Amino acid sequence: MEAFLTVCRAIHPLSPGLEAELKRLARPETLPARTMVLEPGTVEPVMDWWPGKRLLPAGA
Repeated sequence: MEAFLTVCRAIHPLSPGLEAELKRLARPETLPARTMVLEPGTVEPVMDWWPGKRLLPAGA
């Protein structure tokens, strides 16, 4: 997360409120309830709207 914020700061200064919100969103408990694991250690939201794709939540 810090690497991402460092890149963001290099592009444009972040307000303290925006930086706090980005950090809040990066916490595991803020991930959507329905997520899927693509590779060990990664999670992606399930997107039911992808045409022709059936994605299952983790543990399904």
